Amino acid sequence: MLELIDQRFGIRPAVTTVGRYLHSWGFTPPAPQRKALERDPETVREWLAERYPRSARAKREGGIVVWQDETGVPARSSRPSC
Repeated sequence: MLELIDQRFGIRPAVTTVGRYLHSWGFTPPAPQRKALERDPETVREWLAERYPRSARAKREGGIVVWQDETGVPARSSRPSC
């Protein structure tokens, strides 16, 4: 956007200035999706019916429930090599 303004008008405004103008003209970033695009209803039903109740029971019985997905798992071990 800054390059286009510079090419067309020969000025280089600050990024914050351009952002303020765009916002005042009604141009705002889109809101994030509320659900996954690849969501499989059958998998969700199975998880809610079978896996979630087990984790709730484990928590009630004093167990530790850890929620994670593959984006939070490092590719290598955090333990030092011997």
